[in-house]
Amino acid sequence: MRLEKVYGPLFRNRWPDEKTLRMAKFEWAAQLGQYSREQLDKAFDRLHKIRQMPEVDRRYQYPDPDAVLGLVTNFLGIDDKVGCHKPFERLALPDKAAQERARVAGAKALAEMKAKLRAPNDGLIGNRPIERP
Repeated sequence: MRLEKVYGPLFRNRWPDEKTLRMAKFEWAAQLGQYSREQLDKAFDRLHKIRQMPEVDRRYQYPDPDAVLGLVTNFLGIDDKVGCHKPFERLALPDKAAQERARVAGAKALAEMKAKLRAPNDGLIGNRPIERP
C-alpha cells in the first residue's frame, strides 16, 4: 500500500500484523477501486505535500484511508479551493429592458404607498394638530 510509504512506522502502528492489514485492504478496496491509478497518484502527491507542511492538518497526521479518499474526490472536477459539492454556475444576467421595467414598477409602487401613508391635511394627525416643541 502507498500509505505505508507515506507514513512509514505509523502505518505499522495502525495495522501491526498481516491479519489487520488484510482486513483494512478488504474494507477499502471497493471504494479505492472506483478511481483510476492517475487519480490515486494525484491524491498521494497531494498527501505528500500536505505532510511536508510545517503544521500538518490533523486528518493527515496518521494513516487514514478516508482522508485519502477525500483527496481523490477533490480532484474529480471540483476546484479544491471551494468547499462545495459541485462547481458554482453563474446565472445569466437579466436583460436591461427587464431591469428598467422592474425599476419603474418599483418606483410606482413606492409612490402609491407614500400617497396612502401621507396625511390628508399636512400638519394634522387625525383631527389634532401636531405639537411642536
